[in-house]
Amino acid sequence: SGALPTSLSVPYFGDSLSDQVLVDQVNAWADYGALEPAGAAALCAVANSAEWRDLRGRTFVALGATAELGPLALLLQCGATVVAVARGKPAKWAELVSMARASAGTLVVPLKRPASSDEE
Repeated sequence: SGALPTSLSVPYFGDSLSDQVLVDQVNAWADYGALEPAGAAALCAVANSAEWRDLRGRTFVALGATAELGPLALLLQCGATVVAVARGKPAKWAELVSMARASAGTLVVPLKRPASSDEE
């Protein structure tokens, strides 16, 4: 399992925004009106607090877990337990399992049938 993130990182046009660059961009979005002030304040608070990025011991249910814009990857990176609900596309589920194994979190997946003792 992976380590907790040392900073909040947000993908943006093929790049990754973090630390003060992220805070500046979030504030620019709020000033422009593309982001509500309360949303900007919340993002900045999370960006500036390692404690808020530690989700170990917390459980979330992610509907549409394989969606590209969903929070599943970040939740797993932050150590959360995530109950994933999505359509049964094997390739997408394989990606989620791989992502979870490399993260600090735990992925809980539904099974159509009981797993045998040699399956994980």
